[in-house]
Amino acid sequence: MGEIVKILGKGFVGEELIELELNSPNNDFSSEQVHIQTKNRRLEISKDDFVKYASLVLLAEKNLKHLKNAK
Repeated sequence: MGEIVKILGKGFVGEELIELELNSPNNDFSSEQVHIQTKNRRLEISKDDFVKYASLVLLAEKNLKHLKNAK
C-alpha cells in the first residue's frame, strides 16, 4: 500500500465510522488510490474511478431532486 497523501473525509453511516483516504501509488506504473474504509472493511479504487463514481452519485442526487421537485 502507498502512503497517505490526504484524508479526504470522515463520516458515519449508522454508528460505523467511514474514512476516505488518498494514497500515493504503489509503484511507478500505478495511479493514486482512494481507500474507503471502516474498522473491518476497505475498498480500494483508483483516483480516476473514484472521481467517476462520485460524479455519478452527485448526478443521481440532482436528477432525483429534479424528479421529486425538491430543493
